[in-house]
Amino acid sequence: MARSSSSLTSEDPAEAFIATLNLGAIETLALQARLNDKFEDRPLEERSSLPSNLSCTIHSPPEYGSYNVVYELTFSDGAHWALRIPYEEWNSIRATSMRLDILAQQYISSHTSVPIPHIHAYSCTTENALGHPYLITDFARGARLVDVWNDPSWWTGARRKERMFASLSRYMSELGSLEFDKIGRLDRVEPGGPYFIAPFPSRVALNDALDGPDGEMGPFSNLHEYLGTLLAERRKRYDSPRLAALSILLGSLPDPRYDSAPFIFNHPDFDSQNIFVDEGTAEVSAMIDWDGVAVVPRQLGALTYPAWITVDWDPIMYRLYKQKPHYDTEDDLHGYRTMYTALSQAQADVTRNSHVVSAIACAITEEHTTADIVHHLFNFVFGSSMFEALMGLENAPWYNIGLLDIARVTESHWNYFQNGDDSNEYNSADGEGEKDRGTGEDP
Repeated sequence: MARSSSSLTSEDPAEAFIATLNLGAIETLALQARLNDKFEDRPLEERSSLPSNLSCTIHSPPEYGSYNVVYELTFSDGAHWALRIPYEEWNSIRATSMRLDILAQQYISSHTSVPIPHIHAYSCTTENALGHPYLITDFARGARLVDVWNDPSWWTGARRKERMFASLSRYMSELGSLEFDKIGRLDRVEPGGPYFIAPFPSRVALNDALDGPDGEMGPFSNLHEYLGTLLAERRKRYDSPRLAALSILLGSLPDPRYDSAPFIFNHPDFDSQNIFVDEGTAEVSAMIDWDGVAVVPRQLGALTYPAWITVDWDPIMYRLYKQKPHYDTEDDLHGYRTMYTALSQAQADVTRNSHVVSAIACAITEEHTTADIVHHLFNFVFGSSMFEALMGLENAPWYNIGLLDIARVTESHWNYFQNGDDSNEYNSADGEGEKDRGTGEDP
């Protein structure tokens, strides 16, 4: 979650949630967690009764994002922590996902030096003194990268973007060295038991275009099975030429060398708002917001590019980004990708064109991006013939065939293109062309 403050307004659901929180309960939880840390060598039942002049300051109002409220906690002994409380309606699926998030972070921290804030205490249920699930971690130190990336005055002296990228690449290479044989979520049945790859707890969390009953999905054996299943779920709900185009792109653009195992961890929101850098050196000091961390194909995992240097492959986001006083041009972004790829020769082949696969995944799972990313990818594949290709797809027998139809190509289909018929001009701004794949008829 972003650490920057959001204003509390009457329209914001966080305000009502914050008003219900008991600061006394927060203080009790924080102090008990700190005592547990200080006296971890003593039996648990003795810790709450040990004499201590420890005190905790809760910085209020808290900061918050779309899903979580975050309180900064400072202790009289110098400890500096953060308490994060989700304010979504809680259920068993979210509780399972939170448990798996914590398990994966602890696994990563014990096997790498990736700077994940240390977890001190947590509850994945509402059955605690606070009445809400919570997570207590170290406070992320440093400057948030999103706040300084486009500020030329910040990048002076030792603070160089090359140095930041070098430290980030080292950490992500470490993360990418942890390999697994399936795509899904890391799990284990009991503490000390063997790890295994479990299903994703929520199909809806994987794809914001899905609705209906939620439930598990996976695990998967390869990239095409994983993304193909997510795309098929969307096309069941409704179909469109753009989704059909995605099916073609998915079948042709991903590098087949990275389709199958090994699979690696991702950072589920690998973007500049979740990266903190040292104020003196610009090296990465913390990486936050690991909600939904999973084991995924290599070109979608730790070895992909950070999202802020591929923003030009998401046209909607790039249009918004270009409204900033200082922004990276497409040449700048291509230069950063070249720099990042060169930092790790061992992983360069995986990273080099990973942004193409990431764009396909984004178009499949984030409905509002689909049309623009499909156009961008078709431009990449077909160049100046992009719109002709999309129009042809919309009117082609393959896209319009019904479940009970026998495939055929008739003279009328050839005549359509020979005559240059533009009566069904492809409209990039709306959802025309959607149809029910069950009948082959327009809804």
